[in-house]
Amino acid sequence: MVAVAGFWQRWTADAFRPMFFLTACAAALLAPLWLLVLAGQIPAPPGLHPVQWHAHEMLFGFGGALIVGFVLTAVRNWTGQASASAPELLALVLMWLAGRAMPWFEAAPSMLSATVVAGYFLFAALIVARPLLRGRNWRNIVFIPLLLWLAGLSAMVWLAPLGTALAALDMALYTIVALLVFMGGRVIPFFTERRLAHVSVTRLAWLDWSSTLTAAALIPAVLLADGVLRGSLFALAGMLVLVRMAGWEAWATWREPLLWVLHLGYLWLAVGLLYIAAGLLSGLWPASEGSHALVVGALGSLAIGMMARVSLGHSGRVLAVSGWMVPAFLLPSVAAILRLLAPFGVPLDWLTGMAVAALLWSLAFAIWLWRFVPVLHCGREA
Repeated sequence: MVAVAGFWQRWTADAFRPMFFLTACAAALLAPLWLLVLAGQIPAPPGLHPVQWHAHEMLFGFGGALIVGFVLTAVRNWTGQASASAPELLALVLMWLAGRAMPWFEAAPSMLSATVVAGYFLFAALIVARPLLRGRNWRNIVFIPLLLWLAGLSAMVWLAPLGTALAALDMALYTIVALLVFMGGRVIPFFTERRLAHVSVTRLAWLDWSSTLTAAALIPAVLLADGVLRGSLFALAGMLVLVRMAGWEAWATWREPLLWVLHLGYLWLAVGLLYIAAGLLSGLWPASEGSHALVVGALGSLAIGMMARVSLGHSGRVLAVSGWMVPAFLLPSVAAILRLLAPFGVPLDWLTGMAVAALLWSLAFAIWLWRFVPVLHCGREA
């Protein structure tokens, strides 16, 4: 009983411990599972269309665990107040697990499934709202409607017709992209200046806001039928991200893996947005292919980098990684490149390219689990 109590106390001491563990597990397991479904080795989950399920799990499963874990941890820093109690964290974990299970139960009513997956985000929003409103932390109040918005989109995936459900998934993707543009632009320059005293990051308020607002405009742009207008908007968003990054001196971070992985992930945001723009404007490839640059390259790199940094920092450890974690930081980018080239049969045929990309992505997060589960399990170091 003493051992169980100690385990419980450690894993619920901070929100990032259980939530980042779930994030990495989802990343390590979902890609191979999708390959098995795609190859016909196991049946697709009966509750959702296979492509719909794949996108749903990457955005609301993997992305949902990451966002909630990050926001709950950050709220504690922003307000100085505890964000979630141990029972609340346990409830979040159980709701997240139930959400992953729902597509596999054919007999489960859609309304029940929608309630489960949306309830996870709704409950997280309630937990986040408490310290933010009590502390009048208006600067970060946007995370309450963000979580409510994700709750609504996750419910739409289950309740709406397939076409509308796919649009909801696109909206969820660009909601996450806008969040990455916003938060990445806030923390990456700060981390860079704090670690590298000789670096002077250039910040332009108009560029910060225009890049974030343009990325947010991509969310309703999903509903636009005009490909040229949409393509132009994606091109503008990608260029603004690139111009914003130009003042961050990313090249100076090459000796610091915990920094360059974040810069690399932010660069993938620009690559993905511009790739989608090129597809929309030229018609040479499906614009949807660019979503893999955004999820595999951008979200994957930023997730593995931020989870490492937050886990080390909030456990009182030295902010440094070595050994297998350095190539692990590169693997999401390699996977993204292979995934973008796979439809063209370069350098591997389509199915092989997809399989290798998925396995490299999975390997990156498996390495993270191997390296960081001991960090999550142990208490704060002095």
